[in-house]
Amino acid sequence: TGVGAHQPVGAADSFARGTPRLYAFVDAVNERGEDAALRVTFEPEVGESAGHVALTVPAGRARHRTWAYTRHVYSTGRWHAVVRAPDGRVIARRAFDVVE
Repeated sequence: TGVGAHQPVGAADSFARGTPRLYAFVDAVNERGEDAALRVTFEPEVGESAGHVALTVPAGRARHRTWAYTRHVYSTGRWHAVVRAPDGRVIARRAFDVVE
């Protein structure tokens, strides 16, 4: 539900509907000589995705920590935070539940 000192705060597998912000914390590596682009979405099992946050991982980084968030998780049920490469390939996926 937050980030403090570059660390996730309020990490959980279940969140109350109406939580003001939900974060996807990303710990990435980019050994290439150019910046790498990632896109993060928050996807319910049924319905429209939210977030659609573009992130950049700087070139030549052994470790880069960043995050994306959304304020648009309104429906209850199973959701996934999904990290994708520019070609749409899924790099990481984490399930979470939204409850009343």
